[in-house]
Amino acid sequence: MSKDLKRSIVLFVISLIMVVVMMVFNIDNKLMWLLAYAIGAYEKAMEGIRLTLRDKSLNVEFLMILAAIGAAWIGYYSEGVILILIFSFSGILEEYSMNKAQTTLTSLLTLAPETAILLNGNQQKVVDAKSLKVGDLIRVPVGQQVAADGMVVFGSTHINQATITGEFEPVFKKVGDEIFAGTMNVEGVIHVEVKKDPQDFLVSKMISFVEEAKNNKTLRQSAIEKFEAYYVYVVLVIAAMIMIFLSVYRGIVFLVVASPCALVASIAPGMLSAMSWGGQHGVLIKGSKALELVAKSEVMVFDKTGTITKGMPVVHHFVMSDAIDQQQLINRVYAMESQSTHPLAEVIVEYLKPRVSDFIEVEISEIAGKGVTYEDWKIGNFAFDKALVKIEENKGSSMVKVIYQNELLAYFYLQDTIREDASSTLRKLKDMNIRTILLTGDHAQSVQSLSTELSFDEVYTDLLPQDKAAIIEKLKKEYRCVTMIGDGINDAPSLASADVGIAMGQASDIALETSDIVFMNNKLSNAVSLLQVARQAQNIIKQNIIFSMSVLFILVVFNFAQSITLPLGVVFHEGSTILVILNGLRLLWFRDKA
Repeated sequence: MSKDLKRSIVLFVISLIMVVVMMVFNIDNKLMWLLAYAIGAYEKAMEGIRLTLRDKSLNVEFLMILAAIGAAWIGYYSEGVILILIFSFSGILEEYSMNKAQTTLTSLLTLAPETAILLNGNQQKVVDAKSLKVGDLIRVPVGQQVAADGMVVFGSTHINQATITGEFEPVFKKVGDEIFAGTMNVEGVIHVEVKKDPQDFLVSKMISFVEEAKNNKTLRQSAIEKFEAYYVYVVLVIAAMIMIFLSVYRGIVFLVVASPCALVASIAPGMLSAMSWGGQHGVLIKGSKALELVAKSEVMVFDKTGTITKGMPVVHHFVMSDAIDQQQLINRVYAMESQSTHPLAEVIVEYLKPRVSDFIEVEISEIAGKGVTYEDWKIGNFAFDKALVKIEENKGSSMVKVIYQNELLAYFYLQDTIREDASSTLRKLKDMNIRTILLTGDHAQSVQSLSTELSFDEVYTDLLPQDKAAIIEKLKKEYRCVTMIGDGINDAPSLASADVGIAMGQASDIALETSDIVFMNNKLSNAVSLLQVARQAQNIIKQNIIFSMSVLFILVVFNFAQSITLPLGVVFHEGSTILVILNGLRLLWFRDKA
């Protein structure tokens, strides 16, 4: 709870006690009434003054304080204090709701520790984490947070990555694995080589994104604030005319019931609650504008590699000739590929490791774009004269050949794996009337099996980054709102061109910077949940706006008909504000209905 909120509650309670004592014991002391006024109204009055000076315009706080002063001026002390107390209470509730939403929003973004254990040979020293440099080596004991983004160079452990992905199941990390600042070491001691400067740590970027998000406003919210700035003056003029031509009492009631408190509070609690929901579920929403646009989405565009697929190929098929010693071939291929730095070689090594019977020492040569060679052996994308093994149809897989003396002895088909939730996500999006489109730089043949297995409305292949961006621009002319989901440097132009750009969690830094939303947990199914919560947020906001304007209109009409008293006006007006805030907070407990 913030200091400002605590102070508001204390002043409210003091003022309330004073009023109760005066009413119970029938004390009619002008000084005590005015003191109760001053104590109860202090926070809202100061807030109104600060906002007036900052924005150089009047606001709803000014209207309410003016109404309370007017009530005291004509001798309605108790009604004025009731106005102050209920107005203060609604302010406390609004501030509490904002704090609640913002606390939830940042709850997963636990800061990385302020210190780190720096290793220098056999020496270790506690240093400021912000002073770490790329290349430094740090020690992370059990039960402590990782102080930097880097790579494990010693030891193995399980890491709780909830601060980054929202997933509370610890993930196993070994030498060579990437690790993030702010995550928790729950098992063994590890040494980590720092790979980024502190300002570029992923958790640092997430925190800055959240800070920006809290200050980001929707188009509707900005419009209401502009409306409020002019509306306050209209209310003051009409209230003055009512006081002159009807009665001072009716003018003061008008100041209360015509104040747009509920309307002003219609949007922010709901949007912050929706972003808080995202923070709890590994969906980093950088601002309420993005959330507002997602709700309007009519088409979702997907990148293929790293988005629809995991971006990590596996051996789909391995075929060897019967005319050779297959175990010897496996040992030879393992020995050669284990020395290669190519990503596909690493996949093959992992696949063959359980099948190796004897490790052979070889000294390979690596040819860029082709593969590796050793004496008469070649592995990769090389030509051959004769095939001792039948080559099966390539169904969108990458082929790695094993050749000896220009004869094809074996081959691997490596294929990227489709995400487990891809099919269900696309189906649910179609049920929600969202058109789905796939954009990829891969050839049509390599996408054929994927597009057969997954049902897209349209598929575009052989695209360069600028081609993807051009298609996005074309779609924006046809649809109300276009959302793009991708990762990688080549997706950055498309993410920037789309109305809403969404990056997968393992995306490149430039994609993270360019995107409006990040799926930190890499779950494609977030697209469905995000769309649901965005639409629900817009529904709640519409409900709040219609409700608040209806109450305002009814109360104003009743006041002109002289059918409502000041206390009732206060109760109904401030009650509507409280209901609007509570309605917005419902999104904190949103559940996926798909």
